[in-house]
Amino acid sequence: MATLTAGSLGVVIAVPGSLAQQLHQWRASFGEAATGLVPPHVTILTNGVTDDVDAAVGAVADVAARTDPFTIVLRGAGSFLPHSPVAFLRLAAGAGECIDLHEGIVAAGIASGALFPYHPHVTLAQGVGRDSLDEALMRFSGFAAQFPATTLGVFRAGQTEWEQVGEVPLGG
Repeated sequence: MATLTAGSLGVVIAVPGSLAQQLHQWRASFGEAATGLVPPHVTILTNGVTDDVDAAVGAVADVAARTDPFTIVLRGAGSFLPHSPVAFLRLAAGAGECIDLHEGIVAAGIASGALFPYHPHVTLAQGVGRDSLDEALMRFSGFAAQFPATTLGVFRAGQTEWEQVGEVPLGG
């Protein structure tokens, strides 16, 4: 969710606790300049288009209420090369729920201005050189972790950073 288009909306599932701290350090170790824009997360929607942030948060809450909390299992690494310089952790479980949330939010009227089709993941490295991407892919090929998905964070892009404007629980 690092791309900033002022006024756009992002919806994420934050990675919690010590795993988030580790991911932040790992991303920084690959030389990513945008590491601090938003905590480690699974993006549900990026560059959402809306004129009314409060109504958008309400729409996200309505969609979230229809989805029970679930577990995200991360296993292994992948890449969006050659289309985009991104290395990521794969979702071995929880991807279907993330896709349903994404589609529900778009159906609720918050258009996605994303450049690529939605693919749930946790970013390891983005916008860095090919050597760093290759290192991330090799280092995390056998990685495994899991965490509960219990809330959605809603962020609005400013000129230089993302600002959290809401957090809504899954399952109401």
